[in-house]
This record gives sequence, structure tokens and C-alpha cells, in this order.
Amino acid sequence: MSQRLFFFGEWQVNPESNSIRQDEKTLQLEPRAMDVLVFLCRHANQVFSADDLLQQVWAGAVLGDNPVHKTIAQLRKALGDDASQPRFIETIRKRGYRAIAPVVFPVGDAQAVSEGLWQQGSPFPGLRAFEAKDAGVFFGRGEQINVLLKSIALHARQARSLHVVLGPSGSGKTSLVNAGIIPNLVADHGFDGIHVLSAATVDMADVTESRLYLDLASALLDWEINDDPVFAGISAEVLAGELQTNLDKLVALFSSIMATQVEQKRYQLLLVDRLEALLSAPQFPEAARAQVVRIMDSFASSGAAIVIATCRNDFYPMLAQHKALMTGKSTGAHFDLLPPSRAELLQMIRLPAKAAQLTWESDSSDSLDQLLCDDAAESPDALPMLQYTLNELYQQRGEDNELKLAHYRALGGIEGAIGKRAEAIYNDQPESVKTALPQIFAKLVSLSNDEKSITSRAALWSQLGSEHQRQLVQALVDNRLLVSHLVGDEPGFSLAHEALLRRWPRAVEWIHQHRYNIKIKSRLSLAAERWLSEKEAKEFLIPDGKPLFEAKEIEQNSLFALSENEQRYIQQSSKRSRNRKLIKHATVASLALLTMLSVAMTWRSVEAEQRAEERRAQADNLLGFMVGEFADKLRELGRMDLLESISARAISHFSEESSIDGDFSSDLIKAMALNAISESAYSRRNYNEVTKAAITAIHLLSQYNFEDEFTVDATKQLGAAYFWKGQVHFDKHEYEAAIESFTNYYKSIERAQVKHPDSNELIIELSYAENSLGSVYFNLKQLSKASEHFFRSYELKKRALEKAPNDTMLLYTTADTISWLASLSFALEDFEESYKYRTIEQQIIKRQLDEDPSSMLFLGNLAQSLYAAAGLQVELNNIDLASSLVEESKTIYRRLLLEDKENTQIKINFILANALSSTVALDSTKSAIEEADVNEAMLLLNSNLSTGDIRRDMISALFDFSRHYEAVGNSTAFNRTVDFLLSTIDEHNIYNQLDSESRLRIDLLSLLKKHASKVDFDRSLICEKLKAALEQQKKVNRYIFRREVNRLCS
Repeated sequence: MSQRLFFFGEWQVNPESNSIRQDEKTLQLEPRAMDVLVFLCRHANQVFSADDLLQQVWAGAVLGDNPVHKTIAQLRKALGDDASQPRFIETIRKRGYRAIAPVVFPVGDAQAVSEGLWQQGSPFPGLRAFEAKDAGVFFGRGEQINVLLKSIALHARQARSLHVVLGPSGSGKTSLVNAGIIPNLVADHGFDGIHVLSAATVDMADVTESRLYLDLASALLDWEINDDPVFAGISAEVLAGELQTNLDKLVALFSSIMATQVEQKRYQLLLVDRLEALLSAPQFPEAARAQVVRIMDSFASSGAAIVIATCRNDFYPMLAQHKALMTGKSTGAHFDLLPPSRAELLQMIRLPAKAAQLTWESDSSDSLDQLLCDDAAESPDALPMLQYTLNELYQQRGEDNELKLAHYRALGGIEGAIGKRAEAIYNDQPESVKTALPQIFAKLVSLSNDEKSITSRAALWSQLGSEHQRQLVQALVDNRLLVSHLVGDEPGFSLAHEALLRRWPRAVEWIHQHRYNIKIKSRLSLAAERWLSEKEAKEFLIPDGKPLFEAKEIEQNSLFALSENEQRYIQQSSKRSRNRKLIKHATVASLALLTMLSVAMTWRSVEAEQRAEERRAQADNLLGFMVGEFADKLRELGRMDLLESISARAISHFSEESSIDGDFSSDLIKAMALNAISESAYSRRNYNEVTKAAITAIHLLSQYNFEDEFTVDATKQLGAAYFWKGQVHFDKHEYEAAIESFTNYYKSIERAQVKHPDSNELIIELSYAENSLGSVYFNLKQLSKASEHFFRSYELKKRALEKAPNDTMLLYTTADTISWLASLSFALEDFEESYKYRTIEQQIIKRQLDEDPSSMLFLGNLAQSLYAAAGLQVELNNIDLASSLVEESKTIYRRLLLEDKENTQIKINFILANALSSTVALDSTKSAIEEADVNEAMLLLNSNLSTGDIRRDMISALFDFSRHYEAVGNSTAFNRTVDFLLSTIDEHNIYNQLDSESRLRIDLLSLLKKHASKVDFDRSLICEKLKAALEQQKKVNRYIFRREVNRLCS
């Protein structure tokens, strides 16, 4: 018997803690007493003499008085037993003692099986998950059940029991909860004092957006107390409404019912299965996701409910975005379900067979049960494929209940069983029916939301377009490869398990041929669902360009039949595209005409002083309209520089006192023009021009009353002017002035947002203001304040994205906010958390690049994010992964340099990526850096020595290159690189101006130079200084610094 707990009569016995428990009463036993109790229970109803027990428990140790009688007396006292009328331990006169109370093991424990126990058909469920009714044959997960049950009991006693079971697809998460956890908790004895009255399940993969709360409500109506519903008298519709609008009152009602109608402390259990469907499917708005998580958290915190969610671990970054789902991680509320060991696989194979009185055939070379275990251990789809194969063997068993080796070999083993079965069924069909298979695949096969892996979806019987299609689907349903069920309120069908798509060669080949179309069809279906859920808002139509072209292309493909709504979605998107092209042509023509008119009117105003005042107002408005209104068009074209020629003249003109005449509409147009000029000047780093334009715009708009006259547009323009002014202060490291400007930016937007709470434009602007303030506090090292602003910015952007999911600039700034959150986690040295944020950032960027692969803006951000992620993996000592990430970053930077050879920032970023690559190459088992890369970066570096951030980045790069040259034994290049850097620092006398990180690098290089020259020197003072600096250094490359200091100073 293991150290896992079991039940002896009404007592729960926990050998691990030497305790026994009955309801709320817990008693401690002496270790020897527990050993005697465990031994007697392990051999229940068998009689053992005192000498037997001495030998087994005391291991024959020489003792004085015989301790057995004393120990038995202690056990009887603890158990409340009576030697004259025993219920637990009986004394057999002149023979010894035996345990007579029932010994019951938890569901799933290997010792709970007895031959012939199972009389309900196949003990193997095939491709479906284990259910509660299968608990009697659910084995091989005893340790996992025990650990998870202990965690549930611990958290339930702490009045918050929200658990997440994580694992890859097909790892058995649902089976573990259904057949391992729930049966133990609902059993009469419960587990460790935790008793569950009833359990309800909602499978998020079967839920649509329109039925989300209704399906949750229907699940809660399955909760019962003494066969009566907990929410008696409340309909599913009413309960669904309460979940959305009166959750706190509903949970309070639930707690009250459980407290007043149940005599002892009891719980209800809710299983939220396949949570990843809720977290990832675009059909669910972010607000709906957040509300469902709040529902789970509220019931889990009620003190009367246990909530368990299962989730694929590849969706962990999405799960991590919800604080309530992460709260219990540190205390064990997250449970990672690992693949079973060989011993556990053998239990899964042998014990259900034993319960059903099945036997295994063997020959001189193989035993079928061992062969199954060996094959399952090598299969990536081990559990579903193993259960499917075992069930097929059961169906073909002999009259003597023996499972045959020949049948297993005929199936093609675990790898080929499901594929061979599918092919045999297909071949049994008439030729006319076989032709329907491609159409069936097209209806069932989809792509996961990250577009990396093939998955499946449900289809409707009503979507089948011919009798041949219906016959083929029915044949697959009859043979358990497809399952028939309701999809919403309509009859539908789906794959019994996705392993069919990976193990049936015919399916694999079809997917390979049509993968591109599958991707486009999946995108289109999800986008159309979102469009419908948002009441067909135009913001959710298909963007122009490649996405619309692909949608039209799939529309012409007869294999992928589109629904009526999907066809209408494409039609509406095409109509908008045509209208936009007409507007674009008209805009270009208007811009040219307005430019000529503006210039003409401006010059003519000089000719006649009498008409100057009349013409001035017209010229002001026209010039302002031209610059401000068309700046968005120039921004889309990437040609903001076209405003440069009129910037100085416009600023000068608009700042004249006579130009400020109190005409609100006129001044608003001028402010729009000035902000466009600020943006253009900032892109050229002309800070003086930015400041002049921003101050002029603020002066123009500050004269008006917010309450009476300010519109949303005016508020945005005033906020933008404060933003550009603050951005200049930020770049110059004038942080107090930057905070003042950004705070004014925030306040101006906030005042308008109070009046217009549903304005998406103002929500977005408010998020920008929060982000700006966060970046200042981050640079001031006030990380707590920075965190507050960044998280508020992120939440606002998520709200905005619900209304405008295809807004390119909003997606860009959302990725930027996530990047700041990654930097924040990095500064706090939580490298794993920082890497999770980088992963989310990259997902957003790559999704946008799929729509526009040539976007320089998003390519640059992706390269920078990959570089940062590589640095994080260096900190975590995952060198091979760091190598892959930095190489991907370098590839993008090379492409960007080809497009824009004069861009200094891209050059510097490319240098840094090469430098990190040189560091990674020292440890990576994947690849070594090419010497040509180092030389190329050095050439760029020598021509760009400057001050500020560039200087810091150059020192960092040279430090990494020097370490690389020393490690590979290239002393010439090492000396040249180190001498160049040290002499440059000395010549310009800038050591004391450097940041602490750069000084640490310079000191390390000085020591490295002396170490490499092999000259005698006193290194104690330098090493003492380095070690002190290292303890204070809280930023990048602590792993590298520490290793170098230890190497050089040991």
C-alpha cells in the first residue's frame, strides 16, 4: 500500500501525515501505530500473530516488553473500537489480529481493482473521454489524482477553490477530472473532509457566443441538494441574465442556500472544460471572456463551490492575461498533467482488463500488453490512440475473453489502428459515396486560432448538400469515427478525436493539398461570426488588399461552400472597398487642387490690403484643412515628410496674435494642422519645430471652455498637442516636464471621456495617455507607478479592440503596451513573465503581418521583440532557444536595411542583434556566429559613435563582440575591439557620464584585457568593485555578468 490515503470504515487514513479523520474530527497516531494499521488494512481480513507484526513492522528489532498489544490498544482507542464488540480490529484468540472494517481505496488507485468488478461492456472508452460512470476502470493516474485532490481540499478550506488543469491535446485532462476527481469528491466519504453534493459541466468548445450565458446557466441548474435543484424555481433564461447583471447577488443567494439547507459543510462542483475555446475564439468579445472568468472566480470564492477548468497548455499566454486565473498558481491551483510513465501506461492497459476479466495473448517473443505499452510510450497521441486500439481489440476478442496479438498486428498497431479503420470503412462504400469525402473534410477541418496547427470543428447535418454526403457521414458515425450531437439547437456531427486527422493517410494528404484554403476559410468563418455578433458594424468588414482578395478567391472554390452569411460578408466588404477607392481618387485630386488654391489665396492676400482680412480667414481655414485633414492620408502612404516644406511657414502664421481670433471651428482646423506638423517634425527629430507647433496648438485651444464648446475632435487635438510637447521632454530625459505634459494630455481626454463614455476614439486616446505616463515612470525607476499606468492602458486598449478589432494603429499600440509590460517584468527580474508578454506581443504583430507582410512598421517591432525575447532566454539560460530567436531577429533586420539603408536606428538594432548572437554562439549547441556578421556589425559600429542611447548600445555590442573574440581565440580582433572602446572612452573623458551598466561593462573589459595578456597584476581591488557593482545591477545580462566576474575573479 502506498502512502496515499484510503478509507477504513468511516475513517479516512492518511499514512503520509500519520493521521485519521472522521468528518471534522482529526487524530494523530504514533508512526508505529500507523504502520500497524496500514499493514493490517493492506491484508484486510487476514489474521497476523503478534510475532508476525513484530517481524513486519518492527523488522525483528530486539525489544523489551512486546509493544504489539500496546499499539493495538492505542489504535482501538483512536478508532473508537471495542475489543469485546469489534468493528475495526478483531482479536482472534490464540491466533492474532485482523482488520474487519471495509477498506476502500480512492477511485483511480491501483489497489481498488478486483477481477470481475466491471460488467458494463468494454472497459476502454475508445476516442471519447472517460466519464464518471467509467471511474471503476480509470487507472494509471493515481498519483495525479492524489496531488490534485489534496490541492482542492487545501484551497476549499481557504474559501477559494479555482483550479486549472493544464496539458497538451489528448493528455487526458477531461478524463482525469471526470473519472478521477469528481467520483472521489462525490463519494459518501468525500476526500480529506471535502464532500461534493453534485457536479455540473460546461464544455466551452460546444458553446456559441449567443448561448454563452444560457449554457452556463443550464450547467448551474444541474447542481442539486437532495435531488432538488439549488436554484429551484429559476429558469435558465433568468439565471443567464443574473449571471450578466447581478452576479454578486446571485452568488450571495447561492451561499445562503448552501449554508441553510445543508447540515454539514458541503460543496457544489463546476467543471469548465476546454477553457481555451473561450480564451481564443474571436467569436467571444473580450468583455464576455472577462465576465465568464469573473463568474468562475466568484463561485470559487463563495466558500461553497469548487471550480475546475481544463485548458490546453499551448494557450497559457491567453490564460495568463486573466488575473483571477493566475491568482492561485503559486499555491498549487495550477496542475500540469504530464504524459504517463511506462508503469502508469501498464496500469491503464492491464487493470481495466483485469476488472473486465480479459486476458492477453503472448507468444515466444511478445506479450500483447507489454507490446501495447512499448508502442504507446513512443506515440505522441498515446492516450486517445491507446484507448481506441484497446477498444477495437475488445470488440474482436475471442470467446475466452482473450485479446489477440494477430488482431493488434492486423490493426497496424497503435499508430495505424484508427487510420486503417477509417480506410476500411471508406473502401466499403460505393464509389458514388466515396466522392463525397473531400466535401466532408472541408466541413470538419479547420485551423487553430494561432494558425499553427490543424484542428476540427462541428458541422450541421443540414449543411450536407447531397445524399452521398449524408450516407458517408452516417457510415462514419455508425463506426464511432464521428459523433452525432446537437450544435446549438440543430443536429450536427464532429470528429470523435482529432487524431483521425493525423493518422488517416487520406486525411493527411487532403490537408496537405488544401492547407492554404483551410487557413483562408477558417479566417473568413471567424471574421464573419464576429461581424454578425457586432451587429454587422462596418469596422469588422474585411480589410482591403490581400485579405479581401483571399476571401473572394475562396468564394470561387466550390469545395469550400460558404454559408449565406459568409457570402453576404464578402459582398458588403467588396462594396466598401469600391467606395473607398472612389474616395481615395477624389482625395488625391482634391489635395492637389487645395494646395494650388491655398498658395494662390495666400499670395493674393498680400496684393490688396483692403481685402486681406477677408481673405486671411479663408486662407487660414484652407491651409489648416489641407494640412490637418489630409495628414492621415499622407501617414498611410508613409510620406509625412511632404508637410516639411510648409511647416515653418504654417507655425509662424498660426502663432501670430492676429491669427487667433476666437473662431472655434477655425482654430480647431489650425490645431489639427499644427499637430500634423508636430508629427512630421518629430519623425525628423526636429524637436524645436515640434515644441513650437505643440505650444501654438495648446495656445489656440486653451482659450475655449471645455464644458460649453469642446467636441471630441477638439479634445483629441488638445491632448495630442500636450502629447507632442511631452514626447520632446521625454526624449531629452526631462522627465518632470514630461509628466506635467502627459498629465495634461490625460486630463484633457478624461474630461471629454466622462461626457462621451462610449466613444472608442477617446478610450484609445486615454490608453495612449496612460502608456505615456507609464513610460516616464518606468525610466524614473518608479516601477509600481509604471505598472499601474501600463495595465490601465492595456485594459483600455482591449476595450477598444472589441469595437475595432481590425484597427491597424490600435493593434500596433496594443503590442507596444505589451512590450512595456514585458520591460516592466524584466526590470523586476521576472524573466519568465516578461517572456510570456513578448510571446503575446509577437502573436499580435504576426497576425497583422499575415494581413500585410510588407509592413515596415510591424516588421521592425517584430525584430525588436524577438531580440528582446532572445535576451530573456539568455537570462534563463535557455541558450538554444535564444539562438533561434536572435537569428530570426537578424533576418528581419537585414531585410529592413535593404529597404532603408540610411536608417540609423535599424543599423544600431542590427548591431545589437549581431552582438547578442555572438554571445549566444559561445554556449549554443545549434550554431556558431559567422565571423562575417561580426565584421559587418563592427563596420557599422565604427561609423556611428555618438552619445546617449547609441553610446550605451555601442558599448554593449563591443562588450559582447570582445567576449566572443576572446572565447574563439582571436586575440588580434579581441585586442583591436577592446583597445578601440577603451581608448575612445579615455579620449573623450566620458567614463563618469556613463550609466552603471555601461561602466560595469568597461570595468569587465579592462579586467578581461589584463587577464588575456597573462600579465601579473593585483586584481583584488578591481574584483571587489565589480562584485559590488554586480549586486547593484538590476538589468540586462546578469547571467553573463555574474559568470564573467566568477570566471575572472575566482
